[in-house]
Amino acid sequence: MEKLLQKVKRLLNEYEEDIFSDENASRLKKVFEKESGCEALSLACIIRLPQKLYALKNENQETKKKVVDDCYKSLLNVGLHRDVSLELVSALTDVMKLPSLEIELPKKILDCYSCGKKDYGTCQIGNLIWLASNFVIGGKELCSYSEAESRVPNGWRLPTIHDYQEMLATIRNVTDRDGAALKSTDGWERGLDLFGFNAVPTHEDDVGLPSTFFWLKDSRYSYSSPHLCFGLEENSDLVVFTSCGKSDKLCVRYVMDVEE
Repeated sequence: MEKLLQKVKRLLNEYEEDIFSDENASRLKKVFEKESGCEALSLACIIRLPQKLYALKNENQETKKKVVDDCYKSLLNVGLHRDVSLELVSALTDVMKLPSLEIELPKKILDCYSCGKKDYGTCQIGNLIWLASNFVIGGKELCSYSEAESRVPNGWRLPTIHDYQEMLATIRNVTDRDGAALKSTDGWERGLDLFGFNAVPTHEDDVGLPSTFFWLKDSRYSYSSPHLCFGLEENSDLVVFTSCGKSDKLCVRYVMDVEE
């Protein structure tokens, strides 16, 4: 995606604003169709977004903002990825000197709760309250499944796969990059920490890249089988569900329901 957006911005900067006029519409479309990897920009031309944005140059600021927002929604409606849509509209508005697209990020709902023998920062995602840092057992952030299960504080629980699925459903109302939304802004290349979950790298994958994994209460097939875990990896903006041995050392994030 990054290479695509770099190419899009390079192509846009090669042309004067007038290339976006109605008279040049077919020429513009052909220019971008010839460039491999510019399908997103070709799609924008097909639904005439560049022309709509170009026509705004003499409109007032409020009208400009509304049309820019509508253009972004048009790209989403034809199935373009949220992040590509955002970057594409931003590239177009930048070259045409229009107001930047304003995307309202979720408000972080942060609080402090007693969990075990100490207070922890928490974040609320949907109807669940999560620890905003890894639970510490015996002075360590990584523990076996039996340690995680035996140390659950009163009022909390070890999350199930359904808890994480509920979390992801909330995140996907905001971004398709659910993994990036949970990653801390430090330690990862593309961590966004949109909700305050603040997942820091604690492991390395097979090629030495940062990753982190959290215990789930669910087992793979039976209670004695390898347990499921929830993971975040450097080379993906999505989350992974995988299985692990019960003696493996993973992170713990306890969860509780929001009281009505």
